[in-house]
Formats: sequence, structure tokens, C-alpha cells
Amino acid sequence: CLSEVIFMEGFMRKVYQSLSSLEVLHLIGTFELGDEEEEEIYEVINISKIKAHTPNLTVVNLYGISFVDDSHVELLSSNCIHLECLALNFCLRVRGASLKVLIQRCKKLQTLLLQHCGVEDQHMKQVEWENSHIHELELTSTELSQDCLHYILLRIPSFTYLGLGYCEFFDDKILEELTKKGKFHNLRALDISYTVSLSENTIFQFIKRHGSHLEGLMVAGKPKLAEQFFLNVIPFMKNIRILQCGTANGWFLRMSTR
Repeated sequence: CLSEVIFMEGFMRKVYQSLSSLEVLHLIGTFELGDEEEEEIYEVINISKIKAHTPNLTVVNLYGISFVDDSHVELLSSNCIHLECLALNFCLRVRGASLKVLIQRCKKLQTLLLQHCGVEDQHMKQVEWENSHIHELELTSTELSQDCLHYILLRIPSFTYLGLGYCEFFDDKILEELTKKGKFHNLRALDISYTVSLSENTIFQFIKRHGSHLEGLMVAGKPKLAEQFFLNVIPFMKNIRILQCGTANGWFLRMSTR
């Protein structure tokens, strides 16, 4: 492990100063679960040096990097003012404390992906969502409360993509209010897989109203949505390209027209 760290640090020192024209950055980590003993985490990539040499970044993907936390997100926001997409999926140390500053500094940010992050209610509520340009938001497998989800989702102007898979506190009330307030007029894709608090009727009414402009829908993990349900709703989804549904212990369907 130590030899790998030394090699990576030496390699990256030769790379940092060659990044000035870079617009898209993918740094993929090794996200692992189930270790009995927590290993020491090395910061083999210097985020501070990267942000200092990459003022033109528009897309940053820090997938599954174990050492990334809110301080690194704040570092990126201080120099990457052209940022349009930030993906922090599986970065468990990200609590959301830097998101307020991120939204204030990066006015062009449209896509924020936080799947399986450690975001917390108090930090998410402090963000000025109503002043952001976020229209693609991923909160799958986060542990935000019903109150927090209601508070932040209703403050975002509108969505083209919304990911809420495994969010047990996303319920009928929130979905109905989002629909009434016109948050889904431009929606193209929605992930509500394994959202146990959503009822069959509310999902049906949502698809009936917005299904015509949906291109992607994920509703896996809902045993009550049987064959007859989909026979009833498919006519409302004229533009659907990807439909993923089924249950953990039963049938499964993934349909794609591409």
C-alpha cells in the first residue's frame, strides 16, 4: 500500500502543471464496504493543487474516493467558477457542510450527484437552493429526513432529473406538492426505486400527468406495482426510453428503446 501511495504522489507531481486547459475531470476511487478494520486513508491526490491549476473545469467526478470530504469540495468551489456538474457519489465523508458555499460561488452549477454520501439534514437546509441553477439532483441512498427532503426539494426551481432511490422518507405528500408547484414540467427522468412511503395511486397520478415527457423511469422494489399497473400507465409514457421495475424477490423488467 505504501509503495502505491509513493508512486501515485510522484506521478501526480508531474501532472498538476499540465492541467490548465482541462474541462472534465474524473477521479475514480475504490469504494469498499465490509472491512473489519478501518485502514489508514492516504490523500494520494492533492485536490488543492488540482483546483489551483484547473480554472476551466466544468465537470468534476470524484466517485468513491475515500478521503474526499467537505473541505475538498470547498477547495474546488474557490477556483472552479465554471463548474456545471459535480459528482460526489459514494464519498461518505461528504456531510454537506460545504454545499452552501459551493452554490454561492459556482453560479453555473446545474448537476449535483450525491448518491450514498453522508449528507446531513442541518447542512442541506442551509443551502440557498432557491437561488441555484440545479435541475439535476441525485440523493439516492442518503438518509435525509422527511422534513429535510420536503424543505430542499420544494425550494429548487425545477428538475430535469431527480434521483431518490432508497429514500424511505420521500412520501406521497412531497411528490404531490412538487407536482402541484410545477417542479416537474421539464422532468426527463426520475428514480423512485425502493421508496417505501410512496403509494401506488400517487405514482399512477404522477405518471398520468407527467409521463408524456418522461424518457427514463426507475420504480424497482415496489411489489404492489404489478402487471396491470404497467398496462395502465404505459399508454401515458409515449417518449419513454428506459423503464426499470420489479421487486427484490420477484419479477424484474428493464426496457430500453435505445
